[in-house]
Amino acid sequence: MYEFDVPLEEHIALPQRPELLFSLAVGLLGDAAASIAAGDTLVGREQTTNQALVFAATYFEAFIESRLNDEVDADFSILGAAAYYLADNPGSAMVVARGAAPPSVGLGAGLALLSYRLLLSDYDAIGRTVYGEFPDRILSAVAAYLDGRGDADDALTPMQQVREEAYRTGDGRELLYADIASAIVKKKIEKSARAILPAASGLPLQTWLPALERAAFPRELWPSQQRICAAGVLRGESAVIQMPTSAGKTKATELILRSGFLSGRAWLAVIVCPFRSLCHDIRGDMARAFSGENVVLNEATDSFQQDLTVEALWGQKTILIVTPEKLLYLLRRTPELAQHIGLVIYDEGHQFDSGARGVTYELLLTSLKLSLVENTQIVLISAVIANAHDIAGWLIDDEEAIVDGAGLMPTARRVAFASWQTQLGRLEYVSPLDPDDTEFFVPRVIDRVTLRRLPRERTDRYFPQAEDGASIGLYLGLKLVSNGSVAVFCGRKDTAVKLCETAVDLFLRSDAFTKPVEESDPDEVAKLAALFEAHIGADAPSTKAAYLGIFPHHASVPNGLRLSVEFGMKLGDICFVVCTSTLAQGVNLPIRYLIVTGVYQGGDRILVRDFHNLIGRAGRAGMHTEGSVIFADTKVFDKKRQVRERWRWRTAKELLDVANSEPSSSSISAIFQPFEYGQPTRQISLNVELLHNLVFDDETTVEANVTRIVNENPGVDARRFRRYLQERVQIVHGIASFLLAHLDFAGEGLADRAAILARNTLAHYLADEARRAQIETVFRTIAERILQGAATEELRATLRRSPLAPTTVNTLKTWLEANRAILSEALSAGTLLASMSAVLLQYNRNSSMTSLSDQAVMPIIIENWISGATFAAIFRLLVERNIRIGGNNRYPTVEDAVAICESGLGYEGAMILATIADLAEDDEGDLPGALTLLQRQMKSGLSSLAALGFFEAGFADRVVAQALAEAFPNVVDRQSASLAARNATAQAREVVGPYPAYFTSVLNELLN
Repeated sequence: MYEFDVPLEEHIALPQRPELLFSLAVGLLGDAAASIAAGDTLVGREQTTNQALVFAATYFEAFIESRLNDEVDADFSILGAAAYYLADNPGSAMVVARGAAPPSVGLGAGLALLSYRLLLSDYDAIGRTVYGEFPDRILSAVAAYLDGRGDADDALTPMQQVREEAYRTGDGRELLYADIASAIVKKKIEKSARAILPAASGLPLQTWLPALERAAFPRELWPSQQRICAAGVLRGESAVIQMPTSAGKTKATELILRSGFLSGRAWLAVIVCPFRSLCHDIRGDMARAFSGENVVLNEATDSFQQDLTVEALWGQKTILIVTPEKLLYLLRRTPELAQHIGLVIYDEGHQFDSGARGVTYELLLTSLKLSLVENTQIVLISAVIANAHDIAGWLIDDEEAIVDGAGLMPTARRVAFASWQTQLGRLEYVSPLDPDDTEFFVPRVIDRVTLRRLPRERTDRYFPQAEDGASIGLYLGLKLVSNGSVAVFCGRKDTAVKLCETAVDLFLRSDAFTKPVEESDPDEVAKLAALFEAHIGADAPSTKAAYLGIFPHHASVPNGLRLSVEFGMKLGDICFVVCTSTLAQGVNLPIRYLIVTGVYQGGDRILVRDFHNLIGRAGRAGMHTEGSVIFADTKVFDKKRQVRERWRWRTAKELLDVANSEPSSSSISAIFQPFEYGQPTRQISLNVELLHNLVFDDETTVEANVTRIVNENPGVDARRFRRYLQERVQIVHGIASFLLAHLDFAGEGLADRAAILARNTLAHYLADEARRAQIETVFRTIAERILQGAATEELRATLRRSPLAPTTVNTLKTWLEANRAILSEALSAGTLLASMSAVLLQYNRNSSMTSLSDQAVMPIIIENWISGATFAAIFRLLVERNIRIGGNNRYPTVEDAVAICESGLGYEGAMILATIADLAEDDEGDLPGALTLLQRQMKSGLSSLAALGFFEAGFADRVVAQALAEAFPNVVDRQSASLAARNATAQAREVVGPYPAYFTSVLNELLN
């Protein structure tokens, strides 16, 4: 009730006095502590389960939060934290202990303070107590043991003496705290890294001592990390790891990397992340973990260029962090790289069936399966992989190589549905395992507010709007943000943008709500908002919302801003985001309240596994003991009994049941799925025998097929079928690139060799016999089609190195041969970009660009983008040229400008330029270098070498990179950018100081 600011007179009367449960909770904790403290000497007492201990911890915590009796807060805080700790929930134990005031030295004769310090891992002396210097001796001995310097008995012996004395002369409170302190000491020793790591890794303690001396290294291992150790992963065993969100993945990754380096099994470790934002996140975590050590951390840019000195990767201990696309690019240019990889970690490893990227990810893993040397350690990590045994069988050849996270729940999670059937709405809390079971409700949570009229308005407006999930979600977020960080989830990015606009309008019309900036670090909010303004303009709704402390997080927020928002949330400097599924892409944000406004994305419901990945962000271990997931659309709960409306309730129930999680399947297998249309449903299937014809097909052929199918099948939507066919073309092109990289095209038996490669794919592993035969047929016929269309090894080598489709590479090769002289002249005249724009646009099918009503604007946008113009300036260009977007002819937004530049030009446009630069690589003169530079400029939207250098060195924001370039104009690449920052640290800090804290953290990484 206090959490939702319900008036005292409206608090629900308790059916019975909570004090009645005190004896039970204390008894459960006391029994567990005594049992652990006594070890094998305690007989005849039933062991208390972890579930019972969590009940006790929840009781103590709830009693405090209910404000029923402030006099017990000191005891109950320590008892609650201790119950969590003994239940193997160290994150929640730390949260409760941090929130407690230190008890007086007299409470429990000093043993309460000793327990409190142990729970906080604070080993500073507390001074003399009734038990003399024994507490200080215990604290010092525990600290020494955890650091690897002391002996366990140095802590256990005085702790046992204190316990025995408490049993002889102490009162009941002393006895309880003596048992608790003794149990904590034993647990700390038993679960310590010092005790577990040597046996788990096969390495002596002496080898681990330098790591144990590092302040950030985990002295105690969480349950998930203990399971990884028990499974032999630190000894080099490959495994598929199922680890719930916030269960300690970052530290587990560090342990795996360290064991590989310390044992000598690996000099080059590769971490593959499917999302660029996750690469940045992991780079920051690993940079802090290995700071000052002889380990090189290399986050390869996702530019399609050879921006790494590959030989240097295996010249010293190196962690390479890459996207699947970039690693495939490196492997196809430098196949020998695979022979030097000693450890590969696939993060978010369930992304095999996420469209075209899923094909890339699956075929990357297949490529490495074929290329890695024997005994290379392979670790795949995912929180939401439903068919882990299948994935392990395919990837590792051992279906039992699973580290199962079953039963690990680092924080509790509550689920509520907004209900508004009377004047004041309420929240109905349900059992997460059975949503039909309503556990309790919180009344008077939603109250409609009358908004001020603006000039010339005559009609009153109200907030929130009934049955509008988005406005109710915003209302609840503003109501709860004072209690902890909030994420309002929207199914679409335009909904997220509209919600930011609604928030701005709300604060213009009402003073009834607290601005999130007032719960945040005002300096960081100001820096973030200023950077939003620099990128997208002062008038953009997202900028105005940012000044309020409300930050958007979706695919059309400029990349540097997304990174800054994520970092600000991680630090706790900001506390309110409006997001899409980008939040579910593995980035660790400490969210207490996840408010769900909708679960549909462009007409498709979010996957169950993605939904659980998303709600796993609510309640971060070590920061919260509980997270809340709130469905804001009142129609879900209030209309669940109406026949035509109850589909929403069924959808919510299906999403909440983790047993419904979709298995990780193969994107390659999607090629066989028929196209469905009409009512009743009809199907159109592609002929498996003819799929190989798509290898060298171009857009003209695709359009011809679309026209034919639409004419032959009334009712087929041309746009849907075109998308369906283009997806199949992408899969065929992915298979073709895979075969080009791994297949020997010389001699007889080509088809058989292609079939052998097919048998190594996940698609083949998961398929039945009939489908396996079809997959092999597809691979055989594609191989034969490649041989027909690329008869020479020289041409195949050209195709192999490009991320583009074979037909596009062939066409670009022909174009380059016909235009070399023209390009050289253009280079001399300073007009190379203008000469390249036409071909760049001809082969770029990015929807953010092709949907523009007038394509003539694109060459102007390209010029502005590369010159470093802001997104606001490019948006103004779209407005001035009266551009409309898509089939519904809507007006453009600044988010469209971001999508055009970062996705259309910065990704797909850069791929086209990378291919042309590769084709010209062996040319004489300056043209190859100029094309490579142009590709880098297209990737980042920057022109100067200095700005490019800082951008690629980690300052992945155009505004920040340009500011650094102005201060350090002599920088020419990422290496000289790092050197310049080190040589003029004060100046570098002065430049990045006005920008969000993320960029100071990047600078610190470079300096270390």
